[in-house]
Amino acid sequence: MIDSIDEEIHTVANQIFDNAEKWIDNNIDYFDLTVTRKNADDELKFKSFIELLFMFDIFYPKNLFTPDINKKIVKLEEKVVKNVSFSSYFLNDPILVSGIQETITFNKNNQMISQYNNEKQHFESMINGGLDILAPRTPYRLLDSRYSMEKAGLDNNLKSKEFYYNLTVLNDENFNYLYLSDNSAYSITHTLFYITDMGREQPPYLDVTRINNILYTMLIFYLCKKNMDILGETLLSLFFVNLNLSKMNKKLVLSSLKIIEKNQNEKGYIYSPRHLNDDTLSQEQQFFENYHTTMVGLGAAYVFK
Repeated sequence: MIDSIDEEIHTVANQIFDNAEKWIDNNIDYFDLTVTRKNADDELKFKSFIELLFMFDIFYPKNLFTPDINKKIVKLEEKVVKNVSFSSYFLNDPILVSGIQETITFNKNNQMISQYNNEKQHFESMINGGLDILAPRTPYRLLDSRYSMEKAGLDNNLKSKEFYYNLTVLNDENFNYLYLSDNSAYSITHTLFYITDMGREQPPYLDVTRINNILYTMLIFYLCKKNMDILGETLLSLFFVNLNLSKMNKKLVLSSLKIIEKNQNEKGYIYSPRHLNDDTLSQEQQFFENYHTTMVGLGAAYVFK
C-alpha cells in the first residue's frame, strides 16, 4: 500500500521530471558540438554533449527520455561523430578520454554496429599508440575510467573496480563525513554510481550501514546549502544503493525533491549552485550554466517518480 508520503514523493518527482524533460527537448540544439558558441568553449560544449549521451544510457535498457527525444539524440550523435574529431580533445586533455568511451557505449546500446566498430577500433589504436587513460587522476576518476571501459566493451588491462574503490574516500575509515567538502561529496556520489553500475549491482564489500549514514548526512547538509547539483546526485546514490527508506528518511527525500522543485525555473531548468540572475543571461548562457544540474535533477526525479 502506498502511503501519503510515497504519493507526494511521486507527485513532486513527476512535476520536476516533466518540466526538466521539456526544457531539454526545447534546448536540444545547444548540445550540438559542431556549432560555435559565444558563451562556451570547446571543452564545455564537449562535456554537455557527452552528458546528454550519458543520461540516455544511464538506465539502459530502460529509456529515460520519450521516444521522440531519443530519436533527436541519436540523430545528433550521428551528426557529431561524423563531423568532429574526438582525438583532438583527448590529446589536449586526457581527462576527457571518458567521452569517447561514452560515445562507444551509446552506439553499442543502440545497435549502431558500424559506428561502434569504427570508434572502438580507433580508440583501441590510440591506447596501443600510448594514450594514457589513467593520466594523473583522482581515485574516483580512475574508477570512472575503469567503469567506462567496461560499459563500452573495450579491451583493457586495468585493475578491478574493487581495487579502485578501495582508493576512494568512501572506503577510508578515517574519513570524517560530518565535515564534507564539495569535492569529497562528488567523490562519494560518483564512486557509488560506478561501483553499483547505476544500481544494477550491489557489491558485497560495500558497508551499507556506513553508506546509509553518509548519504542521509549529505542530504541534510546540501538541503541547508541549497546545492541542487550534489543534492540530486545524493538522491540518485540512495536509489542506486537500494537502501530501505524509513518514514523519517522518506521525509528527507521528499524535502529534497521539494527544494529541487522550488529551484526549478518556470522554463524547466534547475539552477546551478551559483544560482545566477536569469535577467542578465541570454538563453545560451542559461543553458550552459544550468544544463548539468538540470540533468542531475531529471535523473533523481526519474527514479522517484
